[in-house]
Amino acid sequence: MLNRAKFEVINRMEERLPAQPYKDEWTALAQAEGPLHKRYAALSFVEQTVPVAFLALNIILLVGALD
Repeated sequence: MLNRAKFEVINRMEERLPAQPYKDEWTALAQAEGPLHKRYAALSFVEQTVPVAFLALNIILLVGALD
C-alpha cells in the first residue's frame, strides 16, 4: 500500500516532466507476457510473505536457543 501511494505521487509529478520513465516501465510490464509479467504481478504477495517468513524463522531460532 505504501509503494502504491509513492508511485501515485511519482506518476503525478511525472505528468509535468518531458519524460515519464516510471509510467513507461509499468506500461511495458502490463503488456509483457510470460514469467516477467507474473513476477511483477505477485510482488505484493512477496512483500507480505517475506516479513512473516522472517518472523517465523526468528521464532524457530528463539525456541531452539531456549532448549
